[in-house]
Amino acid sequence: MNFDRFEIDKTAERYLRGESFASSYKFETGAQVSDLVDRFRMLTELARAKKILHIGCCDHLGLIDEKIEQGKWLHKLLHESGSEVVGVDIDKEAINYINERYPQYTVKYANITESLPEFLSAGGFDYVFLPETLEHIASPGIFLSKLHENCQAISKELIITVPNAFKKSNRQNGKHYELINTDHYFWFTPYTLAKSLLGAGFKMKWFTYAMYGRRTSTMNPLTLLRNRYLRQNPSAQDIIVMCCEF
Repeated sequence: MNFDRFEIDKTAERYLRGESFASSYKFETGAQVSDLVDRFRMLTELARAKKILHIGCCDHLGLIDEKIEQGKWLHKLLHESGSEVVGVDIDKEAINYINERYPQYTVKYANITESLPEFLSAGGFDYVFLPETLEHIASPGIFLSKLHENCQAISKELIITVPNAFKKSNRQNGKHYELINTDHYFWFTPYTLAKSLLGAGFKMKWFTYAMYGRRTSTMNPLTLLRNRYLRQNPSAQDIIVMCCEF
């Protein structure tokens, strides 16, 4: 699958690493893109015929059945796309529920910030996926450092997605409230996510953006205008996607 990817130049990387400083640095967040891609399509295409470790695979327990029925449970979509997909989570209740109700999907308990469990030690994963998980963690820097330490022997690359602080609905919210998942601790920007990853020991490869849900074809003039705006200003899309080397 082809989608627009952006790289971080050497000058920006010096700021990210703390080797240079500016109080008002203009970080390039990416120019116009050719198309809008939803996160399901992007991640399933990246996973196609690959061996994937999916961290934080369960989702909220009360939403699993609904998302499976709607074709929106990411772990199922990855399972159908990858050659082998192993899901891990720390939510024991959700893991037990999935293993009892949907045993065809590989879901196991593992706390990646602790020692690597034996069932992952064989490694050989093409990617570690960490989709929309980091914002749920109170100490993301510590988590990413442990992830780097414990998973560098079993995979070469990390794909991470997080909600985008610059997304269009945040920019245009003039109603004096914050629309947010109440389980979230953080919003991220491309710069702050890249700085967190580099600080944890990862090496940047590329970043891009994605929309949260599947697109529906429509000729609605307002939707067409919105889509054109988001193609011209990709940093206003819903999700930041980054690829890093361990």
